[in-house]
Amino acid sequence: MPWRVIIVGDQAGDILLSSLITDLAPASKIENTSWIEAGKASWSWWSEPEDMSAEIYNKFTDLAVSFDWEYTLFDAGWEKQTHWNPS
Repeated sequence: MPWRVIIVGDQAGDILLSSLITDLAPASKIENTSWIEAGKASWSWWSEPEDMSAEIYNKFTDLAVSFDWEYTLFDAGWEKQTHWNPS
């Protein structure tokens, strides 16, 4: 079950400098993280949370390409699709 956390502080710096999230999270199981690169991504769930079709993911992948973004985020639910056929 996912957990949620809220950080509250008297000043913005209290929130910014808090180590609560990293204190709660387990250490990464990925030993070599050199291949991980930050970048901009399209994300269909924000506007289409119920649509996990190949068509919607293709649409958002095309959107990422048109904006020269690096990634498309495939959110929860895609693995339940029985007919995954990217075009």
